[in-house]
Amino acid sequence: MNDVDVWHSPTAKSRFKVTERTPERLTIEFENEVGDIGPPEHLHPDQDEEFAVLEGELLLRVRGREVRLSPGRSHLVPRGTAHTFHNAGSGRVRFTSQHRPPLGFEPFLKTIYDLDLDGRSNAQGQPGLLQLMVILKARRGEELLAAVPRFAQRGAAIVLGTIGELVGYRPEYVSERRRPAPR
Repeated sequence: MNDVDVWHSPTAKSRFKVTERTPERLTIEFENEVGDIGPPEHLHPDQDEEFAVLEGELLLRVRGREVRLSPGRSHLVPRGTAHTFHNAGSGRVRFTSQHRPPLGFEPFLKTIYDLDLDGRSNAQGQPGLLQLMVILKARRGEELLAAVPRFAQRGAAIVLGTIGELVGYRPEYVSERRRPAPR
C-alpha cells in the first residue's frame, strides 16, 4: 500500500486508503498485520457493509457467529447487524470494506486513525472518552456499540459530547503529521 493518502493506526496494526467514493458507496482498502486489534463489536443502523478479502484471512464475527474469509470471498453485513473483524491468518490481510451509503464514515475513520497516529488513543486504539463522545455526538447514531442500549449511547454522546466540546475536543481531527507546515 502506497503511503500517499494512507491512514495508519499503529496500536490497531492497521492502515487504510479510500479507493472509491460516490454518493452511493464508500470503498476502503485495509491492510492489517498479524495481532491486529479489530474494532469493538458495533453496528451501522443505516449502512450495509460488505467485506471482501484480497489477500490473507479475515475473521468476521457477525451476530456472534464466526465467518472466515479467504481471498476472493466476501460477506455482506446488513445494516443494523452487530459485527467486528480482525486478521485471522499468519500473515497480513488485505481486504475491502464497502459502506452503502457512505454517510459520514470516511471522516469518522480518518479521525480515529489520526488520533491513534498522534498517540491520543488507549491500548485498543480508541480515543479517550470525552473525545469519543464528541465524535459520536456528531455522527448522530451512525455508529453504535452492539452491547450498549441505543438510547444510553445517544444520551451519553449528547451529554458527554457537549462537555467534551466545552473543553475543546472537535468531532474531526487531522494528525499533526498531516497538517501543512506553517509558513
